[in-house]
Amino acid sequence: MQARWQYKKKDVSKIRAIFNGKNDPAVREMEVAAKCVGLIKKSVGTNDFSMDSGLDLGEWLTMAEEDLKDVFGERTELKVLSTDFKNFFPSNKKSAMVGVVQKAVDMIFEGRTSVGTKVPSNKWITIPRGKKEKALWGKRSIVGAQFRRVGDVVEYLRFRAEVASAFRVGNVILQGEEVIIGEKISPAICELKAKLDEDKLMFKLKDGQKMINRSRRYVDDGIRIVAIDGTKNSRGLRSIAQVESVTEKMAVAYPGIEVTNEGEADKSGKEVMFLEYCIGVAEDGRSLRWHHWSKNIQNVVDCGEQKFLKLKHWRSGTFKSRLLAVLRTRMEDITAMTRSKISGGRERGSGDLNRDVARSILELFAELHLCLGYPFRELVGIVRRMGNSSALWTDQLVGVQDLMKKLDKRRTRKDPG
Repeated sequence: MQARWQYKKKDVSKIRAIFNGKNDPAVREMEVAAKCVGLIKKSVGTNDFSMDSGLDLGEWLTMAEEDLKDVFGERTELKVLSTDFKNFFPSNKKSAMVGVVQKAVDMIFEGRTSVGTKVPSNKWITIPRGKKEKALWGKRSIVGAQFRRVGDVVEYLRFRAEVASAFRVGNVILQGEEVIIGEKISPAICELKAKLDEDKLMFKLKDGQKMINRSRRYVDDGIRIVAIDGTKNSRGLRSIAQVESVTEKMAVAYPGIEVTNEGEADKSGKEVMFLEYCIGVAEDGRSLRWHHWSKNIQNVVDCGEQKFLKLKHWRSGTFKSRLLAVLRTRMEDITAMTRSKISGGRERGSGDLNRDVARSILELFAELHLCLGYPFRELVGIVRRMGNSSALWTDQLVGVQDLMKKLDKRRTRKDPG
């Protein structure tokens, strides 16, 4: 069966350079191919640093701490390094992606599959109807589903590479040779390339380097937890040299991508920001602490606007019960993303109510009230209905109400209309 994108070279002129809308045949075919590449990425078994959701970071931080806190016994000191992967998408050429997908497919059918994934019995892929539906291995009897062979996906990528510079308006190339940010297929295929690069890196690291290093990457943002010997002698210098050696190997592990350090946290009190987490090291140097960090709050305070658009406006037309349900889920996520600085008698890492949780949720309230029109009485009602009416919340709510009034006055002075 020939897919509709398998044109001969003489028919290249029939393909539109600019895709108009979601119903364009080329767009639909790209969505199908993106789901197939996503299935391949999920199925291949590699020693990589990738993570699928930021909400999983708290669990990983706890595991990394347990693994590293006794590497050098009582002398162990932890450090947190935040890294950025520049040119994550443009560094990848469309022509090179053909070999990347083919290599991943070969690894899967050779038996190198991820945990919980069986080696497929054939090379057919079923793509169910619906944007949120995931592709499946094999031919499944699903109404409205489409079917592709793995070879079809590889040929589709080869076709895209061949016509990458075929469309020109004067000196402007409408389709370049680099992977384009924003296309449906781009995240999965660039993630797959990074996973294979990290797999090679893990084979190059020595056992001693693996023992003191734990890494995670979410698309083009990375974080590392490293253990060093805190003594100021030759043993401490050797451990620092090991960390620097790992950093140098990581810097050249991703061809075309520049890996740079964005920040460092240690027991001196410094903290690093990663995704929506603020991460630091406790004073003893052997344990971590973290809490939710709002990317929007500083911009809200400065100009009364969101930097990153999240959630819907109160007057968007969505049912109010739906808006409030989403908000309650968001509050629960913030609580789960926070680890108490002082554990007291609580279970560590449980995200119990503390001042970090209160501050993060109240920052969210300020953003919703000032930028998205949520009535303050509705926000207060959510807290009361969730049973968080402690004295801590009462004091903080009074404080945030005063803050909202001040910000409202400041915004009114800036924009009288």
